[in-house]
Amino acid sequence: MALDLSFSDNYWSDLERYLVGPNFDKQLIKNGFDFMEEAHKGQLRYSGKPYISHPVWIAKVIAQLNIGQEAVLAALLHDCVEDTSIKIDDISKQFGDEVALLVSGLTEVKTKTKGLQINQTNIDVFRKFFFSSVNDVRVLIIL
Repeated sequence: MALDLSFSDNYWSDLERYLVGPNFDKQLIKNGFDFMEEAHKGQLRYSGKPYISHPVWIAKVIAQLNIGQEAVLAALLHDCVEDTSIKIDDISKQFGDEVALLVSGLTEVKTKTKGLQINQTNIDVFRKFFFSSVNDVRVLIIL
């Protein structure tokens, strides 16, 4: 008889497969997953999939790049501040200042670039903006 897993169980199981090695505290990342899942409860993507499919996909990519659990947590939490009632202070209290700084950087870049169309004539300006406004290169990687 097959297990009846909820969507969140499937998404967590899928992410967990990529959390290999001593660089990842699986319980801490699971706490981040649960926090993100609760924050996005009931939200759907345009495709009709649960919203959490997006941050989990980003987190899997970041885990494979092996740039640290803080970056994986930021990938999971990056839309919480933009799309829910979660504040950056909530993330800082739960997951530390480094994760909050990464999430804040992602939020700032997304806010400043919303609606911006990139074409060949402004790509250099756009590139300079990214590198001058981001304090941690991991923000650019997570983007």
